[in-house]
Amino acid sequence: MEEKGKFQKHIDKWAIIRAKGKWRYCIIYGSLFWGGLTGILSTAFELVYAEFNLKYAILKIIVFMVFGIFFGMSQWKSQESNYQQYKDL
Repeated sequence: MEEKGKFQKHIDKWAIIRAKGKWRYCIIYGSLFWGGLTGILSTAFELVYAEFNLKYAILKIIVFMVFGIFFGMSQWKSQESNYQQYKDL
């Protein structure tokens, strides 16, 4: 029972996120947060250290956001596995 106490905050938070749905999670956390931020940071790095091309930068951000959906699916699976494991302790 003591072990569940360590993870209770995570379990409660995931239950709220989980209730909103997998696709919402994948779009918000995967595509927008991971993909969007990674694309923007990559473009900012390119802006400082390389020749900047606006069309390429926009395309790169879009590609990162698309792959972010797959990243979100992977994270969903991982979080769901952890949730199932610890909720029943």
